Amino acid sequence: MKIGNLCFFLCAFFHFNIHAQELAKSVEESWLRINDSVFVCRYEQTWEWYAAFLKEQANPKAFLPVEQLTSMPDAFTLAPLRWENPDFKNYPVEGISYEAAQAFCAWLTKQYLADPQASQKPVKFRLPTRHEWSLALAAFPESEYPWYGQEPVHPNGRFAANLRYSDLASAALLYEVDGFLMMAPVGSFEPNRLGLYDMIGNVAEMISEQGQCMGGHWDIELKKSGVLQSLPCGMPDPRFGFRWVAVVP
Repeated sequence: MKIGNLCFFLCAFFHFNIHAQELAKSVEESWLRINDSVFVCRYEQTWEWYAAFLKEQANPKAFLPVEQLTSMPDAFTLAPLRWENPDFKNYPVEGISYEAAQAFCAWLTKQYLADPQASQKPVKFRLPTRHEWSLALAAFPESEYPWYGQEPVHPNGRFAANLRYSDLASAALLYEVDGFLMMAPVGSFEPNRLGLYDMIGNVAEMISEQGQCMGGHWDIELKKSGVLQSLPCGMPDPRFGFRWVAVVP
């Protein structure tokens, strides 16, 4: 092998493994075991690693999010190229297809397994089943929500989730009372009992059952969010994202 080719090979190999090690470390810092064989990510998947996934695709256009939803008012026009903007790296991925979410999980599996220091092998990353998502929700027995009571507000007055609210006096729909007009950076609200963030609100989360999402989103009220009943999400939409699980034998 020529010296120039050898240098290129070694640099590419070194870069790939550093990349994989950074990802594996990040993955293991962000997951939480919910039973003997399933880990779940503490956060909704963000743009940071999805952007890395896009850069490695031969045809990234097939995995890009929708830029705008015609049924949404002008006030909710999405930021262009947000997956390339570092200001959005901690915001949840949204507007992608079910197939794109699956492709990301397959990519994440490959990247994680490429690191010899990864603690779990073999492992497969995928979308959660409805049952796995319900376990991760950690709802209280007397409620279908991961907090006490029937309203998304903690006793200390802090909002518990990024949702849409109603002013009963004026019948107005309110979006910014919880601090965010649309999506919020992941982890902006208090976690549930397990330590998982945004299980309710922010973006509705795709599950393994195609066309179904769980947990509600920023553009829906709590009572309509389908917390334990899924919401239809057949088309890419800036209100729908995902959270992966990692399954070990």
